[in-house]
Amino acid sequence: MTTYGRDARTLELPWPFTGREDELELVRRASVAGRQGVVVTGPAGVGKTRLITEAVRGTDCVRVTGTPETGALPFAAFAHLLSDRVSLPGAVRHLSGVRLLVVDDAHLLDEASAALVHQLATQGRTRLVVAANGTAPVPGAVSRLWTGELLTHLALEPLPYDETAVPEQCEPALKAEQEQLEERIEQLDVREVPAPVGEWLAAGDLPVPPGYAAVRARYSWLRGELREAAAWAREGLRAAPGDAACRTELARAAAERGEGAVVRGDGGLAHYGAVRLGDPQGAAAAAARLDGVLGRHAEAVARGAGPALDRAAEALAARGLLLFAAEAHAQAVRAHRDPRAARMSRTRALALARRCQGARTPALSGLVLGELTARQRQIVTLAAAGLSNRQIAEQLTLSVRTVGNHLYSAYTRLGANDRAALPWLVDQPDRRSA
Repeated sequence: MTTYGRDARTLELPWPFTGREDELELVRRASVAGRQGVVVTGPAGVGKTRLITEAVRGTDCVRVTGTPETGALPFAAFAHLLSDRVSLPGAVRHLSGVRLLVVDDAHLLDEASAALVHQLATQGRTRLVVAANGTAPVPGAVSRLWTGELLTHLALEPLPYDETAVPEQCEPALKAEQEQLEERIEQLDVREVPAPVGEWLAAGDLPVPPGYAAVRARYSWLRGELREAAAWAREGLRAAPGDAACRTELARAAAERGEGAVVRGDGGLAHYGAVRLGDPQGAAAAAARLDGVLGRHAEAVARGAGPALDRAAEALAARGLLLFAAEAHAQAVRAHRDPRAARMSRTRALALARRCQGARTPALSGLVLGELTARQRQIVTLAAAGLSNRQIAEQLTLSVRTVGNHLYSAYTRLGANDRAALPWLVDQPDRRSA
């Protein structure tokens, strides 16, 4: 969800921050100059992220976040701040100039990142605001932040329901946002539009109505924002674990990333599947049922016309349908007779695919793999075959750390979360999935 990436100094709440005034003051006091910082713990959904976001709003800070997919990659949480080959002492020196570091989901940090956070707390030049799920397994270096009394410890308890429910004054605005998104989905015009109320509900750990969440997930999927689509679906399932629409959208996002089975029945896009798969006969049949940009794409696939596929891709991208546009350009690569035109289509397909948050569909298969260095392709192929980092290192006469660094760089370029996705990426181009 896009709100998470916004600078805390520019955030404006659509309703007042209430229910945590004492805790907010404690976090603010603990994070000012002359203090070492604070660690906020509590179960999922208790409001830790919302609290620390409000506490540091208006300040200069650096943010890092732990994620479950990168737990085995050294310094993964700090990848945007550090070089690939940095050591722990080097990382401490590099970050010594950071005055305020905000660490969210610290319980999900890889061991190297956790050790770095602990060292920064120990040396005392960097103030830290840390949020962690105290009920989940936590790296020892993180738990020692509070058990060793390095930082002030604030244990958040859930607020009463009447303080965490969606404020009544937000319901009309939330409904208006949902209706606007539904109308744009119907029109297949999913260019970015502001929808701040829903984003603030999610950012503040407040319940997101499942109907709204499913619509946001569908909108994000159409835009090719697959991680956001999954995140919105999960937000809806937090409020209503059995919601069928949210479960469908979560499965759809997983399928597009090569992590699940095909999801049938895409509403108005039911006939578009054959077009996305590049099936000329299926596309010819679909062309009679599809209108507008989807119809043009279908006709271009049926004809096998590279220039027409590129024009269809441009029309799809203009309406925000970035994943479909990437697929159309990728299909044009195979359809062009002119090698220069094929290279141009490939470049455009890659540029769009990189914006689609790990999409691994049949049309895109093989495109991104060609972006890796020869050594990265070699290591990725061995990892996809099931070899461990140590086995790869022994076979190629490399260090285990070098293999890990190459894999991490490859994951970034491929949009993969871990080695489980690699067999899909190095599979044959005609592999079929949703």
